[in-house]
Amino acid sequence: MKNRHLLPLGIICLAFLPLWALLRLPRSQPVLAALPAAGLSCSGGATPLTLWTDNLENGAGNWQPGGLTSTWGLSSFRRHDGLFAYRATDLAVPSDQWAQPPAMVLPPAGMGPIQFRFWNWQALEDGPHGCFDGGFLEYSLDGGAQWQVFTATQLLTDPYDGPISPDYNNPAAGYDAWCG
Repeated sequence: MKNRHLLPLGIICLAFLPLWALLRLPRSQPVLAALPAAGLSCSGGATPLTLWTDNLENGAGNWQPGGLTSTWGLSSFRRHDGLFAYRATDLAVPSDQWAQPPAMVLPPAGMGPIQFRFWNWQALEDGPHGCFDGGFLEYSLDGGAQWQVFTATQLLTDPYDGPISPDYNNPAAGYDAWCG
């Protein structure tokens, strides 16, 4: 599955804005992420401002993998552009792992909507009572002390597939996620 996502946050029209964004992957199957460098247009004649972009061609140094059993790393498998993608692999036990880009300073409020764009490819296991494996996008506005999940209404394309199953002690049980 190939996806491009746009998420409105209501501050300024930007090409890429991770805002301390995380792609959290509880007990994840392979998921790849890359931030493409082109293609955003703003409505009303506004000019897009790119705060940050990363095509992973200079390594994964901009990304901080995390979690007790993080498997995130560079891979040439299922890349979008260039030679690399950032990939997490499947684990045989429940886990909570993530890939975190650097923090961004947001422009002042009132300058227009913010959009965070990324490309990802997913192979996540679905279960009979919801997503067995799942991935969702989070952001923090306080330096990582608290995290909020981007909701279905904030996703302009490819909505979440459903809630993560409470089976198998999944640490993200109940969160809406991409799976299947």
